[in-house]
Amino acid sequence: MKSAVFTVPTILEVLSREMRLRNYSPKTIKSYRSCIRELIRYLAPTHPRQVTTEPLKGFLLYLMEERGFAASSINQVINAIRFLFAELYLRPFHLGEIPRPRREKRLQVVLSEDEVGRILDSTENIKHRTILMVINSAGLRLGESVRLRPEDIDRERRLIHLRSAKGGEGPLHAAVGCSIERDR
Repeated sequence: MKSAVFTVPTILEVLSREMRLRNYSPKTIKSYRSCIRELIRYLAPTHPRQVTTEPLKGFLLYLMEERGFAASSINQVINAIRFLFAELYLRPFHLGEIPRPRREKRLQVVLSEDEVGRILDSTENIKHRTILMVINSAGLRLGESVRLRPEDIDRERRLIHLRSAKGGEGPLHAAVGCSIERDR
């Protein structure tokens, strides 16, 4: 009779499994794993479960000052740490103790009609031009446009069916402002 060999899963394996069980997106899982891996390296040899608020603040300062992380990246790290403590360790994690950095307010870059026209005019491939026209007229995000299929476009109603919109909200519909007809 063979004896069973048991291995202890790593923190990152447990984190991934728990996030998959909660239906987190693969990109979020990858991002949280990366954040927690950085935390483990920073805290070594101390186990994250034994950490108090002060070393976590030191870790965030290290990421901001020495590694040059942006405010949005720091917020993602805080979310990953919160998930680790609140969901995996079942320990209270009070966000009030760890301040969230303010994001810089930046204005969106909006292209003028002339700039959009020049981009479209410089695109000779009809397929590429059509894709750019649909993305621009419907205001699609990159991920939404990549997942778009021909059957998602309702030419009669001038709508696009978005199956997996950001945050798993879908299905959504986007109105198309340009004509999507084949050149004959």
